[in-house]
Amino acid sequence: MKKRYVVLCASALIALFVTACALDGGNLVGPAGGFVFYDKGSYSDGWRYLECAPENAGEGTWDEAMQLCEDYSHGGYDGWRMPDIDELENLLDGGHGLPAFNNGVYWSSSEEGSSAKGIQNGDDPAPSGSSHSSGKVQAPALYSKSGKYWARPVRQF
Repeated sequence: MKKRYVVLCASALIALFVTACALDGGNLVGPAGGFVFYDKGSYSDGWRYLECAPENAGEGTWDEAMQLCEDYSHGGYDGWRMPDIDELENLLDGGHGLPAFNNGVYWSSSEEGSSAKGIQNGDDPAPSGSSHSSGKVQAPALYSKSGKYWARPVRQF
């Protein structure tokens, strides 16, 4: 009987997750309307999944980008934040088939003194309007916090 209870609990959790999410072009969409790109395998610290916002929050210096992510709201949900460098790398180079990211550097929350880590998407480090990248993702690097780069919020659920 105990084994059956565990199976029923697991089934209920899966049903709850599927109810809270939908599919969009083959991508799993989270409850806030962002694209699910990470599953840590189990619930801990109050969350299991990460979703990225369906669009950029804007561009700015590192401090401005942090604020853009904190102020971001989508799908009736707040609680968005800037991803750390590992999350950003997984997001950009994870082969998730997410909607295109713009050319340019994307900020992460990982900082080192007057610099912060970011990842250049495409061949041009400067944000270039709404043009989408070639898909070429560079290795993480340090950028001056005074540079103006893209911000793409993420959210835990």
